Amino acid sequence: MKKIDLTRFIQEHEVTMPIVDGWGKYGSRWVEKRVKNGWYRIGIGSEINIKRKATLVEIDQELKHGKLLTGFAYGEEIVPINFQNLFSKGFGETVKVEFLDQPPWTAVHFVQWDDGRFYYVDVDFGFHRVLTHLRELFEAEKTLLGERGITPEIRYTWLLLSLERDTWRHLAELEALKLSEEEKKKRAEEFKLNWNDRIRVAIENAGGKFVSATKQANNRFLVTWKSGRQTVKSVVHENLRVEHAGYCLSNFDRHHSLQSLINLSKIYIENSGSLYLTRV
Repeated sequence: MKKIDLTRFIQEHEVTMPIVDGWGKYGSRWVEKRVKNGWYRIGIGSEINIKRKATLVEIDQELKHGKLLTGFAYGEEIVPINFQNLFSKGFGETVKVEFLDQPPWTAVHFVQWDDGRFYYVDVDFGFHRVLTHLRELFEAEKTLLGERGITPEIRYTWLLLSLERDTWRHLAELEALKLSEEEKKKRAEEFKLNWNDRIRVAIENAGGKFVSATKQANNRFLVTWKSGRQTVKSVVHENLRVEHAGYCLSNFDRHHSLQSLINLSKIYIENSGSLYLTRV
């Protein structure tokens, strides 16, 4: 008996779905396409066809079909508002969330997709007041002692950020000791501070004063530094190229490295007396 090709009867339908690292999944259909990580409109039928990039409205509509989870942003990871929400899925205290691009002390919604990965949805403003208070305590270097309503999840987020901040301090203490350069380098590697040390050195070599650096999403860092009496908060990439200068550069932020940014700040201050800060 002659075989009938049933694939020609499969009618194509369009869906909105994410593709990360060259693959994705919608329902039971696996999709492999060499495209930039992102959300796409894809035709699924006997063949898989990428139509175009999905719009924000289409992404939002698709994500809202899933069960929304809430957590606290930490770089590209999330600490859930309830550890059990991840434990029940076989995960640990944190998970990586694709396309997450929010600073620490922000609560966000996220969902688990058909491919098993987690994806960022939007900001959950219900926690804004408490997280703003905690951020102010943290930046003032106070403790959680006496604070009410501190959940284990909030305490863990505080601990992660504190460990990150304290690691910088340990490096400063290490530098102050009279050790050989070889020994300092070895110990710094143990702290996994090679990249972090480059930030501090770049700032100091340019004549600025290093204050802190906080991990953000997509391999970026929020770097706080001083030029004269002004404190600037810049967002930089791992290669120390600038994404957001932290002071007005008339949209020429990405033309600079962290070092040139600091050099330029001194010229601005000398000519006009101060910097026009764009991040506070």
